[in-house]
Amino acid sequence: METTSPVISAACRVCGASEARTVLTGTDHREGMGGEFSVVVCAGCGLARVQPWPERPMDWYPTAYQQHTAQTVTGRAVEAAIRSTATRPMPAALRRAATAVVPDADMGGALAPGATLLDVGAGNGTAVRALRAAGVDAHGIEPASGAVAAAQAGGAETVVEGTLEDNPLADRRWDVVRLYQTLEHMPDPVASLEAARALLAPGGRVVIGVPNFGATGRRVFGPSWDGLELPRHLHHFTRASLTAVLARAGLQAESVRTVALFGLLPASADARTNGGRRQRGWGKSVPLRAALYPVELLTAAAGGGDGLIAAAHAR
Repeated sequence: METTSPVISAACRVCGASEARTVLTGTDHREGMGGEFSVVVCAGCGLARVQPWPERPMDWYPTAYQQHTAQTVTGRAVEAAIRSTATRPMPAALRRAATAVVPDADMGGALAPGATLLDVGAGNGTAVRALRAAGVDAHGIEPASGAVAAAQAGGAETVVEGTLEDNPLADRRWDVVRLYQTLEHMPDPVASLEAARALLAPGGRVVIGVPNFGATGRRVFGPSWDGLELPRHLHHFTRASLTAVLARAGLQAESVRTVALFGLLPASADARTNGGRRQRGWGKSVPLRAALYPVELLTAAAGGGDGLIAAAHAR
């Protein structure tokens, strides 16, 4: 349900303001965890967040959460794309086109062989495994023990259990700190980005990928938009609010662009045609997702893509 009702809610984790307006209310149509949740936009800084705020966010992750489990067909394709582009010299326009098709492969530019990279929220280790195969000294931290076990069993032995706040690799400095589809899960995005900035080697960069709350698809599908993933996505970013959060964390955005997120359109249609309730599953069909992906790519090229990719350096 779309709405613009004013509310007074718990204080914003970014700016401390308590006044916000509700813009939509929906359910967990991806995992079916139960309950109803709203997305409110802070009157102080414009960042959107979930309400009510989960007391223990990790309770909302099922044991079989896809990003924490074994590799999928899509995951193998992503791994191949990262492995083939990470350190390969190519014209900037070609790299931009390749990473538009597979945003997971966008590392903010080419990586030198031997470059150091920390993948925050490494999940099942797809990116770490691919980057190491490409000659990058890639490591990952991941808070879910099951995901760490899956990553290590799949050959990504340098993925370890931890968070930015409790980081077993905090004594190292990194050419790239990557937070791909991770920042939206974090209770305090400014504090998390400050911690990421502190881990950078001189000249290093932070690369962030998040769903785009300003996407065309979000406006079309409303509470059924698959990028919401209520309530596991604690914050919801537009281009403006992501840029502002980066600045609050002492980071200067080098680039921010919208990208397509493979399969998000059919998954959203799946939920919408089921009355906004849990997806029935046909939206996960790989042939259907592939058939609709050109639409997602064209939408992203026009500036309304379902994802945002930003690269930033310490100011």
